[in-house]
Amino acid sequence: MAGYVAFSPTRDPEECPVSRASVTGYKYAHDQMLAALAAMDELAQGDPPKQLRLSHTRLRITRAGTESRAAFHKIALALSRHPSPLTARSLDTLERMHLELRQLAKHHLATWTHSQAQEDWAGYCRSSAEVRHLWRETIARERELLYPLL
Repeated sequence: MAGYVAFSPTRDPEECPVSRASVTGYKYAHDQMLAALAAMDELAQGDPPKQLRLSHTRLRITRAGTESRAAFHKIALALSRHPSPLTARSLDTLERMHLELRQLAKHHLATWTHSQAQEDWAGYCRSSAEVRHLWRETIARERELLYPLL
């Protein structure tokens, strides 16, 4: 978390409805999610892993995803109190992306149990890559649309 600047030097911190701690936590949650996704990228490059390693990596993504969504919703709530039209559109776009991501991730987890992933590792990796891609796309859009408002 060290090294983050919560506000642009050209903005007065009093203008932003979001606390420095929330902004720092939000950015940290993104970093943790990207690290968890990278761990799954690495895992997907090899042979089917032992069940414990796959479980650990999936759990890491699930936890990071929960933290990332919670941080997003905290930021979105603060920004939605008095939104400009641009902010409102940005939040709507990101809410839709989060809904799509939640649905895709839920389907992925329901479809790919640990034993199914072991039986069809290549299929699991393709499906997992879709989820990871959408996560990265969502984080990139959040950074593009919300970071400037913070």
